[in-house]
Amino acid sequence: DCYRTANQVNSDGSGLGGHASNGINYHPFRWDAANGMVNIADANGDGVVDGTASEWATGFASVRAMSPDGSVIAGNVQDASRQNRAFRWDATTGMVNLADTDGDGVVGTPGSSEWVAGDSRASSISSDGSVIGGFAVYDSKLHAFRWDATNGMVRIAGGWATGNSQAEVMSSDGSVIGGYAHEGNYKRAFRWDATNGMVNIADTDGDGVVDRAFGEWATGDSEAQVMSSDGSVIGGIADDGPSSRIFRWDATNGMVDITGDWTLVITMLKLCHQTAQ
Repeated sequence: DCYRTANQVNSDGSGLGGHASNGINYHPFRWDAANGMVNIADANGDGVVDGTASEWATGFASVRAMSPDGSVIAGNVQDASRQNRAFRWDATTGMVNLADTDGDGVVGTPGSSEWVAGDSRASSISSDGSVIGGFAVYDSKLHAFRWDATNGMVRIAGGWATGNSQAEVMSSDGSVIGGYAHEGNYKRAFRWDATNGMVNIADTDGDGVVDRAFGEWATGDSEAQVMSSDGSVIGGIADDGPSSRIFRWDATNGMVDITGDWTLVITMLKLCHQTAQ
């Protein structure tokens, strides 16, 4: 049913997240056996998301990530201006607009550190829910970000990333992030951490060119889509020219094509995964 969907589940299956329509908007929900399906945008539970400070998420919503214990949910939701905002929810703080750093209800307050100039979306979450990854619009481009309560929403795109970038997967502790970033005409799979920054993992020798030297076979688009709990292994999809291939990456072996001989053309990697159980 296009009017309701559960697309997130916690590690033991006791909690679900998704969105459901009340006939006007798609609202984000969290379900468990004790509380049933709760509209998490409706802070006071009166059945109306009325646009007050605690109920700012008045528009369409999509839940995109849930912590393993089900206590934290992240995704995107429209505010009163119909701008999509990355959000984080827990039972204590409610729905938090991650782009609104100072919490004044306005994104882009002069003098603040609020750099987002358009839509934003949260798409990955750490094991304890304290770190969120996603993308936000600035200067007409999508910028991959990492958010935590101390540092707020921080852009993580490297200097080589000349176009759009998105953070899509995350290690258990939130210290490693994967996704893709545009370099010229191509999407490149990346791995980010605070020490090394955003690394193009298709560029094995680090010379800034994916040119088939040193085994660099992923000359077309590539994207990191899954990650191990410690961030040391990444899986995804990459184009080698004539076709799209499934890859596994680690620091020792680099980007290895693991596509089976029985496949023809791979178009999408679909793996059931969750951030670190």
